[in-house]
Amino acid sequence: MTQIPALLLFASSFNLGYIQVPGEGWNAPDYGASYTPFAAESLNMTCYGMIQDTSYGIRGFDVSEDGDWVYGVIEDPSFDSWLLIYNVSDSTNPVEIARILLNHYTGGGCLINDTLLYTVSWVRFIVFNIKNPADPIYVSECDSGVRASDMVRIGNIVFCIYGFNTRFFLVDVSDPYNPERIYYENLSGSYADLFYHPSISPYLYVMRTVNVSFDDDNFSSYLYAYDVSDPSSPQLVDSFRFRFFTYPDYAHLMASKSIAIYTNPGSGKTYVWFLGGVVVCFDITDIHDPSPIGWWYPERLLFASDVHEDRAYITTYKGVVVYDLGGDPFNLSPIAYYDFDYFDYDCLFQNIIWHRNLVYATCNQRDLDKKLAIFHYTSDTLPDTANPYMEWIQTVYDRPGLRFFLKDDASVSFSLFSTVGQRVYYQDMGLLRPGLHYLEMPDRGAGVYFLFLKANDVSFSTRLVFTR
Repeated sequence: MTQIPALLLFASSFNLGYIQVPGEGWNAPDYGASYTPFAAESLNMTCYGMIQDTSYGIRGFDVSEDGDWVYGVIEDPSFDSWLLIYNVSDSTNPVEIARILLNHYTGGGCLINDTLLYTVSWVRFIVFNIKNPADPIYVSECDSGVRASDMVRIGNIVFCIYGFNTRFFLVDVSDPYNPERIYYENLSGSYADLFYHPSISPYLYVMRTVNVSFDDDNFSSYLYAYDVSDPSSPQLVDSFRFRFFTYPDYAHLMASKSIAIYTNPGSGKTYVWFLGGVVVCFDITDIHDPSPIGWWYPERLLFASDVHEDRAYITTYKGVVVYDLGGDPFNLSPIAYYDFDYFDYDCLFQNIIWHRNLVYATCNQRDLDKKLAIFHYTSDTLPDTANPYMEWIQTVYDRPGLRFFLKDDASVSFSLFSTVGQRVYYQDMGLLRPGLHYLEMPDRGAGVYFLFLKANDVSFSTRLVFTR
C-alpha cells in the first residue's frame, strides 16, 4: 500500500504561529510509515446479533436504560427520514418493531431521557413520549435551524451538533411540551463531535475538523472546552487547534472524525485523542496550556468513540475496536476488536454506545445491509497486549494463516479447533527468533475456527473466520 508521509503542526487558538512537529515534546512514527489496517476477524469480542436493513443508514441512535430498546433515525432511498424502534431484549435476535415517518428530508441525532425521546429531523427538534416503548407518541417540536449528528443532555439542556457544517446549538427541554432553542453557533467544518462525562465535569468538549476534501492536502482540528456548570449558559474556557498535512487523496481518511477523553485517576492527568486515519494525543489537564503527546497511524481507520471506565470503544471502517486508556497515552494497543469480512474506506460503522456490558454500533452506509450490530467485549481470553512475547496477531485472508510478531525468543505451537471442539490441526513451530513470522495452515475452506496459540508458557486464544 502507498506510504503516507505526513507533517503535523500545532498552534494555540490565541497564538496562530505554528510550531512544526515532530520536535521537542513530540513522539511520532518515522516519516513514510505505511498505513496498513488489520485484517483480523476478532479478539476478545463477540458479535451477538445484527439488524439488516436496506435503508441508507442509521444517522443517530440511543439505547433505553433497561437495554431492551434501541431507537434510531434512518434515511431511506427516497431521502425520507424515519424513527426506527428495535426490540433488543434478546441481543442475539434484535427485531424491528416499527418505524415512524418523521419528514421528507434527512434525519439526525437521537437521545433518550427516561420516558422521553429527542430527535432532530431536518430542521425540527422533535419530542416523543416512549412510556410505551413500542409505540412512541408525538409530544412537541421546535425549530432547530439545522440537523444534528450528535446530542448530549446535561440537566434540562440538550446540546446538539451537526458535523457536516458544524452547527452547534442548545435546546431547553425543561418543558417537554414547549422545547426552545436557546443558543446557536456556526463553527463551520466537515466533522464534529461532542464529549461529556461527569468525570470531566464541568467541561463539555466540542471537536470540529475543517478543510477535508479530496483536493485539499491538509486538515485542521479544533478542540473547544465549555464550562457547563450552568448548562443553559455555556462559557467557552479555551480552545486550540492543530494541522496535519498529507497527500490530497488521503486527506479525508486521515482527518480527525471524533475524540476520546480520559482522566487517569492515578496521575490526575486528562488526555484527549483525536481519532481518524491518524491518532493525535494531547495532555489537556490544563486546558489553557495543552501539551502535545504524540501522533501515530492506528491499525484501523477510526470513527466514533464511547468511553467507559478506562476503555475506549471505537467504530472502524469494518467493525469495532477497544483500547485501554489507562496506560501510556502514546502506546495504545487494541485489547479487543471485531472486523466483518468486507472492506471499504467509506465511513461504514460510525456511531457507537457502550451500555450494560454490551456495545451497540450502527452503520451509516447506504450500500451495506448491516445497520445495527451488538457486540460483547470479554476478558475471558487473554488479550494480545498481555502476552509478553507477542505484540500482535492478525488473520491473513488471501491464504489460510496468521502473521504474528515476537518481541523475544519464544517456543511457539498452535492448535486449531472446529466449532464442535474437534482439533483439526496442530503444529509445533519450535523456537522462533524475535520479529515477524508467518504461520501457515492447510486450506480447510471457509468456516469458523478457534485458534489456541502458545508462546513459551503464555497461551493466546481467539475466534477466527477464514473466507476460503
